[in-house]
Amino acid sequence: MADEGQGVQEELEHDPLETARTHVGALLHHARMLRGEPGDVLDMALRTAQRAFVEIDACNSLLDAASERAHALARELEGRLAEGDSAAVPGILDELDTLAARVAVSEAERQVVLRILDMEDAVATSDDGRSAGAVRI
Repeated sequence: MADEGQGVQEELEHDPLETARTHVGALLHHARMLRGEPGDVLDMALRTAQRAFVEIDACNSLLDAASERAHALARELEGRLAEGDSAAVPGILDELDTLAARVAVSEAERQVVLRILDMEDAVATSDDGRSAGAVRI
């Protein structure tokens, strides 16, 4: 199980701000190429916004899946402890840690996308703390 966690950890060790810098740099490059063509710039802005909302949807989907899995793991943990099977506890806790790390990275990426879209303050938050006002394109 340690090898599996190692691969996940390596997968999670990217910097969302660096990813954003790369995307912004590419956008600036394309904007310079399209100087004087407002239709092309608007088309590119629309495609960028569509990609951003796809990213936000992916982050929300990951959160939903992680939430379901975490609830299942919590039930399993409760059952194992009720049975006195403490040997399974470390594995369950490791999986919960992995889920938490994935959610943290996903949320950081979502926040970067919202900053790029300049929507950080515009997105309402629902009772469960998730983004509720994202516009769908």
